[in-house]
Amino acid sequence: MITRALPEADSILVAHPVAVKVREGAGGGRNGLCRILEKGAPLPADAMRRFKAVRGLTSDGKDNHLGLEFYQGQDGRLSATDSLFIGSVEVTGKHLTDRTKIRGGDEITLRWEMSAAGILTATVEFPRFGRKSGNFYVPQPGCRRLDFDREAKIARSLLEDARRDADILRNAVAAGARAECEGLSREIESQSEFLDNAGEIGTAHGVVTEMRRIAGRIAEMKFSPENLGEVLRQKILAEDRDWFSRYIRARADAETVRLFDRHRDDCLASIDEGDLRAAEFHLGEAAAICGVALWSDPAFLRDQFNFDREREHLAADREEYRRLLQRGLGVMSGGGFMALRGVIGGLRDLQVDVSVPRRPASDLASIVEA
Repeated sequence: MITRALPEADSILVAHPVAVKVREGAGGGRNGLCRILEKGAPLPADAMRRFKAVRGLTSDGKDNHLGLEFYQGQDGRLSATDSLFIGSVEVTGKHLTDRTKIRGGDEITLRWEMSAAGILTATVEFPRFGRKSGNFYVPQPGCRRLDFDREAKIARSLLEDARRDADILRNAVAAGARAECEGLSREIESQSEFLDNAGEIGTAHGVVTEMRRIAGRIAEMKFSPENLGEVLRQKILAEDRDWFSRYIRARADAETVRLFDRHRDDCLASIDEGDLRAAEFHLGEAAAICGVALWSDPAFLRDQFNFDREREHLAADREEYRRLLQRGLGVMSGGGFMALRGVIGGLRDLQVDVSVPRRPASDLASIVEA
């Protein structure tokens, strides 16, 4: 791997090393970290790295995935036990067609660049599938490229996601773990209060880092065997209550209602039987049914576009983001709401990912170093 600094007069030095989670050996049963950016490297920078798929992936492997998970070291260190999850770029069986498959051993190419503002843009090339990209934020204490207001908004987006996950967890755990959940919620609100009373960009850096620690602890509890079933129960009931029954059921055709209810009931039955892998599959199918229906609804598209208008602070490329916003406003004024789907997709491709971990950090990586 060759990392090079991009030409820019006021380069700063990387404060936190960045790595990708990999399997140690093609048949290994442990995770390791493959460094892609070292502490002290000048920013902006870019590089390319090659990996290989540990396993194959086909369109019927809907409960499987291949992808790269990015981690940030702490205090200049990078280890498999205390590094912070930044985000991931992945494909699942749902992304593939019946005639497309990725084979174990196939090469996966990562091309990345990090700006002086700490925005990491990663483009992953999957064989026979194509490219998928993600934008992530790795705070750099010496950097003044992001103004305090924008960085504080990024930190608040992390706070909002953590609050939602903590609420799900609080309603899912047994009584013995509730005190720990309440403690995590108090920590989240403490960081929010800290941000409210701050006025320096370094404070926002600290909140982002602390929220990633908290999100990691929430994920550990959420994915633990004793809690995961009830977490999935909360999610499928919310999918029905907050989305399908609230917005879709009354106007959907009978087959759509039947399919959704079948996946909801099968999800709940799988949880009761202890088959959590099947439960996750049915939850994903129910969510997909909601997605298809909602993304065909002009009112929903309008609301989503207006939501993204308030998230310019997450834009990796603000100029392009504003261009898409103007295009979306023109689409709405002309009444062509269906064209908003492409605009919203473009806006979200440009947004920095502030989501919480989608799976436990202990899950074995799906890639090895090439």
